[in-house]
Amino acid sequence: MGPLLSKKGNLKKKLLLEAHITVLLVLIITIFPIYYHKRLIPIIAGVFLICFGLVSRAAIRRAGTILNLEKNLDHSIQTQLQLERRLKFEELFFNTFEQAAVGIVHANPEGRFIRVNKKFCEIVGYEYEEILKMSFKDITYPDDLQSDLQLLQKLISGQIDNFSLEKRYIKKDKSLVWVELTVSVIKEICGTIDYFIGVIEDISERKNIEQEILRQNRSILAELQLAASIQRKLLPVRFPKYPMVNFSWEMYPSNYVGGDMFNVFQLDEDNIGIYILDVKGHGVSAALKAIAVSYLMKPSARPKSYIDGKNVGNRIFRPSETLLHLNERLMSESGKNFFTMFYGILNLSTLELTYSIAGHNPPIIFSEQSYPQVLDKGGPAVGLIPNHSFVDKTLKLKGGDKVFLHTDGIIEAEDLSNNRFGLEKLLDVIYINRTKSVAELTTIVGDEVMLYLGGRALCDDMAILAFEITS
Repeated sequence: MGPLLSKKGNLKKKLLLEAHITVLLVLIITIFPIYYHKRLIPIIAGVFLICFGLVSRAAIRRAGTILNLEKNLDHSIQTQLQLERRLKFEELFFNTFEQAAVGIVHANPEGRFIRVNKKFCEIVGYEYEEILKMSFKDITYPDDLQSDLQLLQKLISGQIDNFSLEKRYIKKDKSLVWVELTVSVIKEICGTIDYFIGVIEDISERKNIEQEILRQNRSILAELQLAASIQRKLLPVRFPKYPMVNFSWEMYPSNYVGGDMFNVFQLDEDNIGIYILDVKGHGVSAALKAIAVSYLMKPSARPKSYIDGKNVGNRIFRPSETLLHLNERLMSESGKNFFTMFYGILNLSTLELTYSIAGHNPPIIFSEQSYPQVLDKGGPAVGLIPNHSFVDKTLKLKGGDKVFLHTDGIIEAEDLSNNRFGLEKLLDVIYINRTKSVAELTTIVGDEVMLYLGGRALCDDMAILAFEITS
């Protein structure tokens, strides 16, 4: 580029010098004779005009030649600039191709490698000269080849412009390496394929992490399934027959292990214990807490007047006392889970239901002649406030009355638009089916909630426990 610019500058200087010399000669030829022979002025003027014309004509021809030469030099300069830019771009492309942090390959229409960069050689463990003698099929793990070929065929037919997939390459040492491959195609003007471009990223580390996470998830899932199995076995298979009282229940487990639990048990000849609880949270800890509480509430663990290892004489604990004992025990434990609970004692002789509520969904009472009524919610959940005094309440039941107990998995169930089932809808379903038996009602409510989900998975267990006083 430098010599061309210098040559262009020299031409300009030469043209300017010739013009100056021409003007000077004309002036000398004209002025000198006039000074000595004034009579010759007309003749000299004519000669001046002839000389000036000849000189001008020659100068013009010379200038035209120089201008044409300058034009050619300008073209040569532009050509040289374009060539230098192209060389710089090619150098930049080569450096980008060779020094890229991912593998880059070019492959011909048959799939043979025609250009590869240093990173790709590192990924597959082959030397540059070795890899150019191979095709992508030679190093693709057999189980991954079919999906690769199917996508490549779609790319060739024009159905897709590019594709990405995760696959395995067989390295030179026969080990496997996971990569993420992205492929596009370069076509000639006529539409035929010139070559394929592949970008390859080594994702072995990510895959190893995924495999470890999958292994841990399987282990956790096995633990959850075991906890769920133990939890389900603690649910009542069937309730004992009681005069004048019919019980029914439904349990809809979620995809997660939850903390829902309930039971009905005989305290003495006249009294029946009834509870339903919900440990907050999910997972093994919630399930184990529900199992522990249900163990404490089993008749075999607390016959009549025995709970939490304290023998207090021949007396049945009131529901509020039972909740107080559970609260004290839970507050003394580390890593405690709080839980909500309804616990009631039904006297079969008087049909009085004495109950206490710890943050749980309040019971719903109704009959064929009445709209469902939601009772008071009660005190805080067990495990939240130390030394809290829970309150007992008594409800006088009569023939035809029905009591519906449930966990919050029912009213908090969400449809596909994230709208909750809600308490009002639950009350409507109960009212519409108030003439049904509790066995039918529990099934109907469960079906209504599942239908409301619209195929969406449950995010929490749904437990229903209901009973009715027969006439």
